[in-house]
Amino acid sequence: LVMNALCLDGLANSILPEYNVLDAAKPLLRAYARWQKLAKGAGFKLFLPLARRVKERTDRRIYREIMQAQDLALNPSTM
Repeated sequence: LVMNALCLDGLANSILPEYNVLDAAKPLLRAYARWQKLAKGAGFKLFLPLARRVKERTDRRIYREIMQAQDLALNPSTM
């Protein structure tokens, strides 16, 4: 899981350097570590849909902030 996150971080840096994959994955990685202790991993399977929804909302917010910053940098007169 961690190796996959590191590989994705390297790829994402070349595409969108403003977005940090590891920072975005931190809540899921922490949840995974905690939920693995619950019922020998059953907790992770139970809470994964909720964690995904939370991460999707966070990703959308970060994406909007990045796009707004890029638009502002490209069109400073639109303020």
